[in-house]
Amino acid sequence: MKAGTVELEFKVKGGRITKAEVLEDGSCKLVVDVARRMDEFVLIKASELSLQDDFMDYEPKSRQEAEVKNVLTEAIKSGELEDFYRPKYDPSMDEDGDIQFVPGKKPAVGFSFAEWLEIAEEFWPERGSRIGTKWEYYAFLGVLIKKMVESGVDKERAWHMVCDDSGNLGHYGQFEENPKIIETGSHLSYGFCDLANTLKLISVGPYEYAKASGSYFRLPYCAPLAIFRIQKSGFEEKYDDSVGWIVLER
Repeated sequence: MKAGTVELEFKVKGGRITKAEVLEDGSCKLVVDVARRMDEFVLIKASELSLQDDFMDYEPKSRQEAEVKNVLTEAIKSGELEDFYRPKYDPSMDEDGDIQFVPGKKPAVGFSFAEWLEIAEEFWPERGSRIGTKWEYYAFLGVLIKKMVESGVDKERAWHMVCDDSGNLGHYGQFEENPKIIETGSHLSYGFCDLANTLKLISVGPYEYAKASGSYFRLPYCAPLAIFRIQKSGFEEKYDDSVGWIVLER
């Protein structure tokens, strides 16, 4: 048989090949940088939330504000809040049909909550990827309000924007004749993108899940970031306006 050469191409999911070394036995050693994937996530320091935080020194003006403060208070008092990572962008699909978190893509809508449970666990098992919980979502809202207040936003306005009218924090189509879902990363708010545009599917318990936030065709004062709709059925129902809220363990 006549000797020849074959050209091969290698792609690594969730990382970037930074070095290739041919060994004496003819094999190839690849060095893969996975830091890029972590750049797509933001650390939520839930464990640092305190009842003494300035943003918690606030008397709620609405039912939704009271709900958020009550849940946050319960979670903080429990001492069980742990830090976690949440994505900077909504999930989308790459060319191979796998989940990614990058800007400029159509959000990965069209899956059921049951499918998202599986997708989340398979995304990055080494980092404990999974669908985030109710307490984690409320902890994120607390971190967001805290960040807004620390950046100079009036305390009452920060609570109102997150809990009652989130029109300035995410994409809502209330002023559009034919509202459409937009690409990931199109709306940046305090270090986070895609806070609205799609509903977020959250884990509540073995027989419950929730739809949080608002989608592109909802009104910001009817579906603010803090809205939390418990679902007791429809685990296999596919949603064209929702994505799973995937988190990573710290």
